[in-house]
Amino acid sequence: MSIKQKNRVRREKIMKGLRNTGIIIVCVGVFFGASYVVWNKAINDHTPLEYTDVYTIHNRDLFTYLSCEGEVQSSEKNYVVSNCTQRISRIFYNKGDFVNEGDLILKFDTSEYDKELDDLKKTKESLESLNITNQDYYKDTLSSQTDLKEMQLKKMQEVINITSALYDSVVEKNVKYSELAEEQRTKISDFTIRMKLEADPEKSELLHDQLENMQTLYGVYSEIASKYKENEAEYSDLLTQCKENYKILEQSYADSVLSAEDKYNAALLPDIQLGQLKDSISDLEKKISDCEVRAKSSGYLTDIYVSESELCSDGYIAKIENKTSNVIELKVKNDQINDIYEGMNALLSINSSLDRVYKGKVTSVPNYSATDFFNVKVTLEDDVQLSRGIGVSARLITAELSEQLCVPFDAVVKEEDGSYVFDVSKTDKGYRLNKKKVDILMETGYYFAVDNDTLLDGSIVCSDAASHTENEIINLKGDK
Repeated sequence: MSIKQKNRVRREKIMKGLRNTGIIIVCVGVFFGASYVVWNKAINDHTPLEYTDVYTIHNRDLFTYLSCEGEVQSSEKNYVVSNCTQRISRIFYNKGDFVNEGDLILKFDTSEYDKELDDLKKTKESLESLNITNQDYYKDTLSSQTDLKEMQLKKMQEVINITSALYDSVVEKNVKYSELAEEQRTKISDFTIRMKLEADPEKSELLHDQLENMQTLYGVYSEIASKYKENEAEYSDLLTQCKENYKILEQSYADSVLSAEDKYNAALLPDIQLGQLKDSISDLEKKISDCEVRAKSSGYLTDIYVSESELCSDGYIAKIENKTSNVIELKVKNDQINDIYEGMNALLSINSSLDRVYKGKVTSVPNYSATDFFNVKVTLEDDVQLSRGIGVSARLITAELSEQLCVPFDAVVKEEDGSYVFDVSKTDKGYRLNKKKVDILMETGYYFAVDNDTLLDGSIVCSDAASHTENEIINLKGDK
């Protein structure tokens, strides 16, 4: 091949290469030009790239709270007590039974009282008969001085015997009730020590009530012993007087015949003796009546502290509680108790049925607890009554706002210079996100209560605000 031909072939290859390179350059230029046009359009026209969820916000009542558990407690507890110190002869109800006010719960053994009452009544009848017999006799036999003397002295001796018997009885009763009083005083000392050592508030309260009852019994026994002590002195004086009257009467008959009026007056038993007998009979009849213990209120016998044949010593018989109650006892942790106060609002739900919510207020906050929990009491409002023992879940309101604009938590972005949301406004090219600073007034598990002059009830804000930017154009996917 000649040199010219070789040069021509070389030129054709070079031109072909230049043509291919030009085509490549043009294609690359077209690609980058198109990409620039797309990028520029996306920047200038804010073409939306995705659909975004939004919220329509509203004014709501918002609150923060402490959660705790508890159960319905009896709002009314009545303790059945008795001052009787005899043995129990019969108990008519069992623990858990329902009783009505006035029902007979138990009876004490009254055999000792019955015998003493029978003896006193016989003595009283004998004394009354003696007076009537003497009066009738002296009215009918004024002339029989000898017979009169023997009968009068005999009757006077009967009076002395009766008075002596009464005196011995009073001495015995004084000793008995003095011993009972001393027994109660010893129990009071023991219970005082037990109460000081008791850490459980409820048991301490029960011991305190028992102590008060023992103190009452001690006062009663001491008073009875004191009265018998006084009666002992009176009967002693009366016995001495009767013996002196007997000597006087005997001497009188020896010296001269007494007038019928003198004999009549000398034979009369002093009124004080009959009066004392009547008082003793009245006291015994009341004791026998008190041996029948009746319910002072209607309810369930949740505890019976005694058993048949037992000698009741501290006065406590049983406890009656109402079936339903408006009082809830909550278990509050030690680290929460400082935030609880009386009058605090509470929302409560029965554990077996959480759909219904009850309103209540804290009515009792203890100052001390020996355990890891404090027993806080809440009273239900609107006269609501729930069955005793039902489990309850409670929310104790620590703070609350009424009719405050609320925003879901993911619509709020927190930054160092403050918090903000994206308000959504419609434009001719879509929906624009407008950054709005807000003041957070309260935070709950889902909502933030916020304050902003331009956000209103019904405003629309963007969800998942942290993944968006100001002035971004979005399509609305849906209102959550």
